[in-house]
Amino acid sequence: MSYALHLFSRAVSSRLRYLMHAEDRPKENETTAWFIDLINTWFDLMSSHSPVMALSLKNKIAHHNAQLKTVARIIRSSFDERNSWKPLQTEIQLSTASVLSLAETILPSQNFLLMSRRTHDCLENVFSCIRSRSPTPSPREFKSLIKLVSVS
Repeated sequence: MSYALHLFSRAVSSRLRYLMHAEDRPKENETTAWFIDLINTWFDLMSSHSPVMALSLKNKIAHHNAQLKTVARIIRSSFDERNSWKPLQTEIQLSTASVLSLAETILPSQNFLLMSRRTHDCLENVFSCIRSRSPTPSPREFKSLIKLVSVS
């Protein structure tokens, strides 16, 4: 996943734009840079860790919703040569629709919605802590380690 995060970043899109202007590269670089920015923004919104990027009524939710809907529309309209969807396209569609629905339901009663708290990151962190103590724990070891990690 870290490779994807590095590829779909503002730094890569900025470099593409710079190369296009400085070294007279093809104009297609602008489209690629735009797409990289779009996916980067989508990922930032879908995994927001701070109220600044969170979906909220104060943080231009209409703007964030529009960005999420734009990604969904572009992904929905892109097909491969056999005119079929890839699993990634379905996952992006489902994730985006879920977040928009969740925001519509939760935001009237809360100030903002941090999507990072609704991912598997927390669970993965717990398992990472357990594996750091014992790479392949037995069920009994796992039970005791999960208690230790939970208490700490």
